[in-house]
This record gives sequence, C-alpha cells and structure tokens, in this order.
Amino acid sequence: MKKMRELAIAIIIAGLVVPAAAQVDTSGYSGWKQMYNSTASWEEGAFSTHATGHPDYGWGIYNSLTHDVMGDSIFIIKLLDGNFKKLWIVQKKSMQMRYIFRYADVDGSNEQEVDLSMGNYSNKLFVNYSLSGDSIANIQPQSTSWDLLLTKFNHPGMGYYVVTGFLANEDVSISVFNAPDSATAAGATIADTTEFTDSIAAIGNSWYELQGMSIVPLDTLAYFIKLASGDIYKLQFTYFESGMSGRGRVGIRKQKVSGTPDSEWHNDTLVMGPGYANEVYYKVDFDTKYQVTRDGWEIGFKTAQFTSSIYANTTKGVELYTYPYADTSGWGPATSTGPAITSTSGISLYPVPASKHLFIQHGLNTRQALNIQVFDMTGKQVLDRRAEIGETRELRLDISTLAPGVYILQLKNSEVQATSRFAVRR
Repeated sequence: MKKMRELAIAIIIAGLVVPAAAQVDTSGYSGWKQMYNSTASWEEGAFSTHATGHPDYGWGIYNSLTHDVMGDSIFIIKLLDGNFKKLWIVQKKSMQMRYIFRYADVDGSNEQEVDLSMGNYSNKLFVNYSLSGDSIANIQPQSTSWDLLLTKFNHPGMGYYVVTGFLANEDVSISVFNAPDSATAAGATIADTTEFTDSIAAIGNSWYELQGMSIVPLDTLAYFIKLASGDIYKLQFTYFESGMSGRGRVGIRKQKVSGTPDSEWHNDTLVMGPGYANEVYYKVDFDTKYQVTRDGWEIGFKTAQFTSSIYANTTKGVELYTYPYADTSGWGPATSTGPAITSTSGISLYPVPASKHLFIQHGLNTRQALNIQVFDMTGKQVLDRRAEIGETRELRLDISTLAPGVYILQLKNSEVQATSRFAVRR
C-alpha cells in the first residue's frame, strides 16, 4: 500500500490476485453508446446518463438508511493518453463526503483504489481527477468566485459536437432577449424579459452564428444575468478571435441594470488562448477571470454533500461507456492480501431475476459467520439472516416472501462488507 498522499487522497495499489473473470470483454465497444455530460444542470454528469430516477442515479443506487450511493455499474473509459481502463465508482459515503472508486487495466491488472474526500474541496463546484496520472487535478477556482464559464462542451442538439460557449454557475439564472435589431437589443431593459432559467447552458453557444468557418457574435441578442447576490447585469458579446490565431478571445460588454444601474457599457475580454487550450471562469460584477487548462483530468466529482454528479472530460477526448454485459460482479471476485474488501466486489448472484431462492457466490476473505440483510429500494430492511461460512463459497437464501421488485443485498461481519443488487420476479 502506498503512503497517504497530500490533499487527503489515499491511492491503494490493491494486493489482489485477479482471476480471469476480472477481465472485461471490450470487443465491439465502438458500437456502445458513448456517454456525455448534460448541459441542463451540473447535477447530471456523464456517469448519470442511464439514471432512471430516484433511487437509481445511473452509476449507483441510493440507500435511504445510510444516505450512501452504492455503485452498481462498471464503466470503460478511454483516457487522455489513449489507453483504456475499467472503472467502478464503488460508493459515495454522503455523510462523510467521500467517494471511493477503483480503476484498472481492462485485463484486471494495475488495479488501484482511491478514497477521495470532498470535504477538502467543498469550496469548489467540482474536484477533478487524473486516472492517467493517478492524482488530483485541483484546478477549479472557488465556486463563489465565478458566475460564467467560457469553455468547450458537447452540444446534445448537434450530435454532441464540441462547441465553444458559456455555462452558468449554480445560483446564477439567465434570461435571453432576442431582439429584431441591434439597437433594440442594446436598449433592452429588464421589463423586456421576465423569464429566467436555471439551465446552465442558457447562453451556451447561442451567442454567435457561423459564417463559413468564422464565429460571429450576434448583436441582436441581450442576456440578463441574475447573480447569486440578486444583482442583474445585461450582457452582450462584441467580438470573437479564433484560438487558431493564437488568441481565442471573446469580447464582452455589460451593464448593471438592477439597484443603482450603470449609465454606460463596460467592456471586458476573456482569453482561452491558442487552440482554445484553456477555459475561463468569469465573475461578472468584479471583472475577475481565472484561466484554467482544460486537460490534465478524466473525471470530476461534484463536491456537494448530497449529489451523485460525476463528470467526464469528453471535450478533450475522454470516452465513457457503461460495460453492457454485467453489473459489478463482472469486476471479478478477488482474494485480498491487504485490507478487507468493503464494496460490491466479490459477490455473484443468480438466477437473474430470482424467484424462490437466491444463490450467493462470494470470494470474501473471511471465515466468520455472515449477516445477510436485504433492503427494498426505500431502504426498508425486509430480510435478516445469519450464515455460517465453513468451507463453502455459496449461500442459498429463501426469498419466497419477497414481492416482485428490485432489492439490495448486503453481506457483513466485522471483517468484510459487500453489497449487490438483485431482482425478484414471479
């Protein structure tokens, strides 16, 4: 086990003997559906693409007793360096504000486990992590220090093509005024627009049109930006200089229109740099700008205590897919030579779905008796059994009293804890 690193992150080189079952089958992955971050809300990262609604958050299931989210999916991720990894978000411990995740080569080798404390980064919207560098990319400014983010993002209405645009911070809302001409847009007041939206891509890439290969700002649009403080600014975009020219600059003019309004426009410039290498975090009322590189990380975790949002850096070439053939049992059972397994690893349940009996195969490194507990999707405990281990690695559980539905099974003793999900069908 490696020593505890700085920034409250523990990287553990898992001392695991990985059987063939730990090797996932990635043949035909190019036919799998790639996953992207939502442009509607910061709460909908790429890892939530297949969420079906509470308690299923796409990458895991919420437990209403512990408030934790237990990972139930394996992902295949293409890193910035072009290599592929398998990835499992094992658990979010909400009350402790910690994420635990594992990643390894697709053949199961070079497995690492990360215990990431969000509490150390609670003043930021996200903390980013480099799987290719095995380290945190602590690059975002404090969440209270910006209102708009000039960046690249995947546009869902354009086949997830990468576009240049603006995303709004949380607690910032935006109203768009589409005027018939530039003079009307320039003279627009709050009275001309009453509908504010919390969509983070309310500006998005709507502020320009393409003329050939050139981005030309639209002077018939005016954006009203309501800040967390309650102040409202009117904003227009005045020019754009391509990043291919070595600058990547966006011109802005703005007026405060609430409280004591500004009597004239104030001009400002945001710079992404050559090749649009950077993104710019912008504080509208203070003209402060934070230029941050867009690369150097593959996944980002939203830091709020009660959130399940995890982002993927798809605009820089990261590709994310849900492994389609199995749940986390496909990670493969492992015999540990280090700390006890605390995860959904090491359990295989069958039949799927089950009817009268559920068979539990496990590779847990323990000889103690196991408590078998079953919870429904509201978090209510519906079964509680005790099983002696002995030499057997397979347990049988009578589930004939359970109604059809989806359940969470937990095996637990003082040495190990493992969780998985199963369905009952009659």
